[in-house]
Amino acid sequence: MFTGSMIRKLAVLVLALLGGFAGRLEQPVQSAETQSAGEIFVITSAERRVGQGEMPRVWLEAPATAVAGQPLAVKLMVENVAGLAGFEAAVKYDSTQLGLRTAVPHPALAGERPLLNLGVVPQTDRLVVGAVSCPTADCAAAVQSPLRQSLAGGSGRLELAELAFDVRSGGPITLDLADILLVDVNGRVLLASDHYQAEAASNPMPELPALDLSGNHIINDADAYLAVDVWRDLARNGRCLHPNIARYDVNASGCLTTADIQTILAAWGQATAVLPAISDDLQSPQATFTVNSAQDQSDMNHGDGLCLTSTGTCTLRAAIEEANARTGADTIAFNIRNTNGSCPDLVTITPGSSLTIDAYDNASLTIDGYTQCNAAPNSAWITGNAVIKIEIRGSNAAFEFGLHVLSPNNVIQGLAIYNWHRQIQVLGDRAHNNTIAGNFLGTNAANTFIQSASGLEGEGLRIQLGAHGNLVGGATPAARNIISGNDQDGLDLEAANANIIHNNYIGLKQSGAAALMNIADGVDVAEGAANNWIGGLNPGERNVISGNGRDGIEISHDVGTQGNQFAGNFVGLAPNGLAAIPNRDRGVTFEDVVNQNDVYRNVIAGNGGDGVRLYTVFNNRLTDNFIGVAPTSLGSLDVVPQPGTEAGLFALPNGSMPERGKGLSGVYITAGSQSNQVTHNIIAYHPEYGIYLDADKGYLSYGTCQAYYNTFSQNSLFDNVAQGIRLKSGLCEDGLTYFPNEGIAPPQIVAATTAQVTGSTCAGCLVELFLADKDVVDSPTDNSGEGKTFLAQAVADGSGNFGMPISGLAVGAIVTAHTTDSAGNTSEFARNVAVVTAGTPTNTATPTSTPTATPHQHDATPTNTPTATNTATPTNTPTATTTATPTNTPTATTTATPTNTPTATTTATPTNTPTATSTATPTGTPSPMPTHTATATWTPMATQTATATPTHTATATPTPTATSTATPTSTATATPTATVTPTATVTPTATAVPFDHFIFLPIVPRPLLP
Repeated sequence: MFTGSMIRKLAVLVLALLGGFAGRLEQPVQSAETQSAGEIFVITSAERRVGQGEMPRVWLEAPATAVAGQPLAVKLMVENVAGLAGFEAAVKYDSTQLGLRTAVPHPALAGERPLLNLGVVPQTDRLVVGAVSCPTADCAAAVQSPLRQSLAGGSGRLELAELAFDVRSGGPITLDLADILLVDVNGRVLLASDHYQAEAASNPMPELPALDLSGNHIINDADAYLAVDVWRDLARNGRCLHPNIARYDVNASGCLTTADIQTILAAWGQATAVLPAISDDLQSPQATFTVNSAQDQSDMNHGDGLCLTSTGTCTLRAAIEEANARTGADTIAFNIRNTNGSCPDLVTITPGSSLTIDAYDNASLTIDGYTQCNAAPNSAWITGNAVIKIEIRGSNAAFEFGLHVLSPNNVIQGLAIYNWHRQIQVLGDRAHNNTIAGNFLGTNAANTFIQSASGLEGEGLRIQLGAHGNLVGGATPAARNIISGNDQDGLDLEAANANIIHNNYIGLKQSGAAALMNIADGVDVAEGAANNWIGGLNPGERNVISGNGRDGIEISHDVGTQGNQFAGNFVGLAPNGLAAIPNRDRGVTFEDVVNQNDVYRNVIAGNGGDGVRLYTVFNNRLTDNFIGVAPTSLGSLDVVPQPGTEAGLFALPNGSMPERGKGLSGVYITAGSQSNQVTHNIIAYHPEYGIYLDADKGYLSYGTCQAYYNTFSQNSLFDNVAQGIRLKSGLCEDGLTYFPNEGIAPPQIVAATTAQVTGSTCAGCLVELFLADKDVVDSPTDNSGEGKTFLAQAVADGSGNFGMPISGLAVGAIVTAHTTDSAGNTSEFARNVAVVTAGTPTNTATPTSTPTATPHQHDATPTNTPTATNTATPTNTPTATTTATPTNTPTATTTATPTNTPTATTTATPTNTPTATSTATPTGTPSPMPTHTATATWTPMATQTATATPTHTATATPTPTATSTATPTSTATATPTATVTPTATVTPTATAVPFDHFIFLPIVPRPLLP
């Protein structure tokens, strides 16, 4: 039998014989956790092939052991380097053992040179990560003289990147540095494994024009970003190059790698033609180029101030080339006529390749399709009446994009752009503060075209790789974009920050009456996109995201996908707010380790599957939404109200397409999603559950069956066909049974009178009391909940007893409750109880003494078996009674003393308990990067906030207290603070909720559209 140590020594010997070199192969430290810990074997399959003498060495640094369920940090290291500027590496691992969280290049790897992060690309059995660097301190600046600063690269011993994993199993784990490429400041190879041998050949340096990929006659970061975008796509699909972008392989090695990208950046600032000097005033003088031809010829003399082709015309391509090559702001107008001078019905321009906007001086360009004769912007809020006369039609070819926007401050409006790999792409750090408004992206001027491009990402608009501060749409009818008919997503944000998306139709025709689906998701915010604002809470900012082939909104992929705000949108609803135009799958999906995102005050209704799904995600907030219902009487400029303030509601349940198998519930939480908050929503009429948690692992390699610590507070749940809240345990693939929210049991209501409700639950837990949606206690379908109207809340004492004063409830009213523990787990609803007159004997439930369930330890099964006992008089319990006679029993209580927090008591005089809410109620003008500050008077757990580092404040003070009542005193104050800047403030406010917080008008059923 080989021991772990023997195997590791054998691995070293084999690598040495093969001429390879090993990583950090240290003697393992045995863990006491024999069932969950396993040794980590680190090897390096990449071989040295370049250089003489003391060559660079790379290796992986990892702990000796890994523990299942715990994070694992691994460093990619290098030594003996000089002038290091960039790298590319592939690390193999077993995705059933490890789940990739992220891989981040170290900022110091290239010495003084600022990094351009290529990102991390997951593959089936490995990840690919890389970075390059720029020779100037501000690579996104306008090119100035001197042309570049020649900053030094990295030298010596350096950390290239840190990789973060979740450990899925406790057995032996192997990490293999499979491939490595290191390049110097000029893009020359310092070290290359077998996979990269072609990069190490003595290829001649390319001519400068070959490095000018954008065609603006100067080499800058935009040229590098064009190559990075394609590199990511190729790496994602395990490809090396594609014929349509063969020119991006500037060193002619046969593959697009970091060596090509670094070679481009090495020439930053160098011009391939004589260009005008940049004026101090970038916005002056302004020039207007009028396109008078639908042809595609280039400009004859870039930068001379004239848009003129060899045929004596001005084409759109020539106008863009001229604008790129001259200083100052420019405008492109259209005046394309028939040969007799009349205005054509429609002009369709068919460029042979992408049109690239890349002004070397960072000055603005406006392209205005509405200047064409008979064109007109939209003036109708709901139905839409824009008349587009300029179409830009692509050839449906891979890696050809309609408009590539690489510079700042541009405006694009009045165009129909369709049948491209992406209709518009906004790319790179310099692509900021652009406005894209009043266009049709993905379909033609008649709204009849639907793209079919198998294997392509035929997206309407992608904003990515550092692009920031861009505006898509705007708060006027004329600004609305129609983003529909695309082969993949409508709008994609990837690794892009602080962009604003207002007032667009995504998945619909401009009439708003019918779907024109994007085949995939309507909006996809992913791959580290952060602090973007989709929708808004001012008039005219609402997006309508309906009619798409998959989810309406997907928030996904990468722990850096955080801080995004989705507010005030219609998701699955027609623009008039009167009927459904379903997204065929779910309304909103949170997926794949995203965190700290907020979805609030949206109408999420009528979708084919679940209203909202949370899938292996953490610390997200779903607040103040209408899920499965829609408010009545919403005008075109009315903002989605807070639930409880609407004029009325009508039923529009999600789960309208059960045959697609995408769920039938309002909110579905699964695959190990933890610490998410679902608060103050209306969730109703779904074919299955209102809120549904299960113990399914899901398809992600690092998904788990531990859907724990998810908090539900002050929601209004009613008329869902099954339970209002369902926690479904299940057998996981490890052979153990798991219990969502740690199997927390619902509270037991012992007595409910017109003056007070008492009962029992876990010690120190928060109980929320609701008026149920039932009219009888013993329903043939569901005797627990649903909680329709929030009434009050109280904290159980150290024995688990609670009592809360109430008023205004009629005799015979049905009440229910749920409980939340200090970790944030919320239970299912309690057994319904009818309210009786104060002082009247009631049926009481006497809880059976049972062991506490500890499902997370996998060694106990909760029984949760309250036994109802009919008694003629109330059972004597430690619960405070409503008598005015004090018991005079000194009671030592453990009191957590919060700041300015009144203590709920059960005396004859009711004390209103301030109610903790995490309601996002923005005030003022929303911005793409709001300051999200949550203040809660009481919360049972350390509440997560809009940053990754919340501040929790709680003071526990054991205080012997002589009292005349039983006082629930286990309270705490969580004061999370978070600041995301710049600009305006969004302030969720915590307020005491009155008894009539949710008042519903009669439901008006409306049919779904076919």
